[in-house]
Amino acid sequence: MKSFRTLTLVSLMSVATLLMFGCTGLNPDVSPEGTLPDLSLPWESPDGDTGADLSSNDPPVTVAEQCGKLATAVCARLSSCSPYLLRYYYGDAPTCVARVQLTCAPYVGLQGSSWTVERLRACTAGYTSGTCADYFAPGGPAACRPTAGTLADGAACANSNQCKSALCNLGLGGCGTCVKPAASGEACTTQKPCALGLNCTGGKCAPSGGSGAACGTNSAPCQTGFYCKTNACAPVQAAGATCDPAALSADCDPLQGLYCDTTSRKCTAYKVVDSGQACGTVGTSITLCSASGTCSGVAPNRKCLAAAKDGAACGGATSTNLSCVSPAACTASACSVFNPATCK
Repeated sequence: MKSFRTLTLVSLMSVATLLMFGCTGLNPDVSPEGTLPDLSLPWESPDGDTGADLSSNDPPVTVAEQCGKLATAVCARLSSCSPYLLRYYYGDAPTCVARVQLTCAPYVGLQGSSWTVERLRACTAGYTSGTCADYFAPGGPAACRPTAGTLADGAACANSNQCKSALCNLGLGGCGTCVKPAASGEACTTQKPCALGLNCTGGKCAPSGGSGAACGTNSAPCQTGFYCKTNACAPVQAAGATCDPAALSADCDPLQGLYCDTTSRKCTAYKVVDSGQACGTVGTSITLCSASGTCSGVAPNRKCLAAAKDGAACGGATSTNLSCVSPAACTASACSVFNPATCK
């Protein structure tokens, strides 16, 4: 028997394609497409600001061009830091770039947004020159984290960069409200969330724990790269390490696609295969589908089916319960990319 305890990876991908645009948590709504501004010229805000970087001698760069560069940098860093996640969610680098781009330009053009071409360029550099720790940090590299926009507390928003408080408290539908975040040690609720990088634990904001930090009931979770081992944060295990399949927290590194094999009690890598290939328990391996595909059928004859395309039927509307490729989500039985311009 094998253990399937890793697919909390959806929450981990927030760091990749979503948190760089200042949203909270990973939702389909955090990585939406909107009504695109005309990107044949540099994007122009209602006040006439093109958002272009005028501080250098470089030729003007459009939002579309810089979003393409940013998406390329994000996916290159993801491929370097977690080839498993890139293959599992997107299949390959070109698909990753195309999908991540859908989470960029629509947000730059939102009312009150602090994004400019200059900031996009700095964010791109953060991914290009940053480390894996930067990539998986809350909000991504420092240059990509939310900065104050112009919308006051209580205003409708889709992205934290729109808000003076630099926090858009998103709801399940994809839209949210600008709010002032709670600081470390302050009381927190669903209406008063914690600042970026903090967790609401026992009604108070607290940072995630590093090596040796207390964890478990009423304690903040461990940082990325650590797991809770007997109430203290410990580094996750690498491939081949001895692991405990009965542990409450996954001790094998999920970012590298590892699970604890219940037979060998060793950290073992999932296999990820393309559409049409066998999936599930195949021989001695657990085999997953690439590019957000669905493992369909009855064991031992299960096969990977490709994810539904944007606009196509998904979930219960299909006999095989097809999934969507991020940032699309299965909404009203069809794969759709959220439109942040609807948040008013």
